[in-house]
Amino acid sequence: MYANGTKQSKALSCEECRRHKKGCSKERGGCLSCKAKGVPCVYLKQVSNVSHIVNPVTNDSAAVTGISFSLGTYQDRPTISQHSSLLETYLNALQEPLTVFETNHWEIEDPDLLPTMEEWLSVFNFYTRDGSTSPRCSFIDADALLTNYFRKSPLVRLVFFCMSLKDGLNDEASLIAVFNRTRKSVFRCPVIPSVETAFAYFAISTQALRFGAINLQGQFLKVALDLVLELQMDIDPDDLPQCAHLSSREKEERRRIFWILLLDYCYELSINDEQPLFPLLGDRVKAPSQVYDPAPVFLELSEEVKWRAGLENLIGITKRHFIRPPSSIHDILNSKVGPLWNVVTSTHEGVPGIYLLEFDHPSAMTVLEEEKLLNQIVKLQQFLVPVNLLFHSSTSVFHRPIMFLSYLPSCRPAYCSNAEQAIIINAIDKCWESAWRISSLYLFFAKMGKKQSKVPSRLFNLHGGLYHVLEAYIVFWFVTCRMEPVWATLAGLENYNNIALLERMKDVLEIRDSVSSSEPYSSIMKAMLAEVVDKVREGKSTNLNDAESIEVGMEAMGISRDQAPSEIVDMRWFMGFLGMEVGAFSQGKKIRFRGTTEESWRLFWKLNA
Repeated sequence: MYANGTKQSKALSCEECRRHKKGCSKERGGCLSCKAKGVPCVYLKQVSNVSHIVNPVTNDSAAVTGISFSLGTYQDRPTISQHSSLLETYLNALQEPLTVFETNHWEIEDPDLLPTMEEWLSVFNFYTRDGSTSPRCSFIDADALLTNYFRKSPLVRLVFFCMSLKDGLNDEASLIAVFNRTRKSVFRCPVIPSVETAFAYFAISTQALRFGAINLQGQFLKVALDLVLELQMDIDPDDLPQCAHLSSREKEERRRIFWILLLDYCYELSINDEQPLFPLLGDRVKAPSQVYDPAPVFLELSEEVKWRAGLENLIGITKRHFIRPPSSIHDILNSKVGPLWNVVTSTHEGVPGIYLLEFDHPSAMTVLEEEKLLNQIVKLQQFLVPVNLLFHSSTSVFHRPIMFLSYLPSCRPAYCSNAEQAIIINAIDKCWESAWRISSLYLFFAKMGKKQSKVPSRLFNLHGGLYHVLEAYIVFWFVTCRMEPVWATLAGLENYNNIALLERMKDVLEIRDSVSSSEPYSSIMKAMLAEVVDKVREGKSTNLNDAESIEVGMEAMGISRDQAPSEIVDMRWFMGFLGMEVGAFSQGKKIRFRGTTEESWRLFWKLNA
């Protein structure tokens, strides 16, 4: 009791001792217990210094609910070399149950959402190649992620943990269990607009696709793209006043996350008829560049992503232009001189020549050309597989509806004007050349990925080549088995209807299956190959009008493998078969493809036969 009658303030214990109900020595510079543990010593209700915090281990104090203080800049934060001391703090924290202090009511957290050291180590090994390199990633600041991992929301932590688990080293049940924990965090954690939340929703969408949950994938991607627009990520951070406080590392991470989201959006546009449209362009965001602090922070990523996104977007635009057949044959022919053709030419002309792998003959590369292309990749040290395959696939996708007119008896050369013949012959030439170049590049990338050591094998990764190979296969199959032969003569096609074509298709399919056997695409390609075999080796023309018809679609899987597939959905591909059916004498059946687009085109061919 003071002389003026007021009560003397009782010295309070620090929060760490109060939480564990232990005696506190109450030193203002940090009590003995906290110093021994190496944790922050916090006095929340001290009158003279409300937010007095002492951390004897690191200047990067763990966040304490009810206290607001700056975490400092990236330069102030610990780097991966300091993880040994950080781990001591983390391990001490993990020994105690985590509770929520935001209200007066205590709530036990869901065990599925609690962080574990196993998760951190899995993410650490993923981004450091099992500890052999410093943590780096193409799209995120991996060092900052690992340093602040336990501060992240459950959604962000579990998404990165799920991404770090490899299919071959973990059984499917374990992978699905982690994915379901991640899904639970989506419903338990509010959607707080931030760059890392946008990336987290994108990442969980890719994991949903990994397990065949196509419907979930679309929902998560939509949330991520909505966040991109809300956060104005389509504007470069250097041009946004609200981003002025960000460090160079944070700005570059923001740019790179935007680019991966734009890439995924354009990719979905190119293969998915039902992908919602978003007003997203990459013209206001700078291309990725490296940041040094002092070592490189990210894996190399060049402006190639800009052109890759542009080519995928071009395929998506073309796909939507032909998603329904036009009213007449003349409308298809006129697409060669319409605004869509202007988009095609401007996009192709914009791709810098340094990213394109050029060789003279579409069907084969010489040894000297292979060496030249390899040296080009060595010099750039860039992943050029997708941009080159996309360049030729986008050419084929635009011209293929015109080429398919050569299937119609009503479009035989005798019934077409000279101008119409020229348009159809040009489309046949473009598709035929593109198909051979796609297959030649595919075989080249596969060969270089196995036999050379000048550049990392990841620069020849073919896992994303399925739709390009399928596009080439459809062209080979159509020209051999569906096109009126007189058109091939007029177009002067080489390697038409011969053993060289058959062997090329076999080689491509063998490599495709060795990379990834993706059903039902592998079965579709084998059915086309069987029909080409009948035509090339036995000279049989397929006529299976009375044969059994099988409609093919994709299974949208449930997350639990004990359940039946939830539904059959339309195929995903660049352009599809435009109503054509595949069939071979050796199989005794014909295959048609599910979807309103395919059905509409089937009707178009019948009406214009």
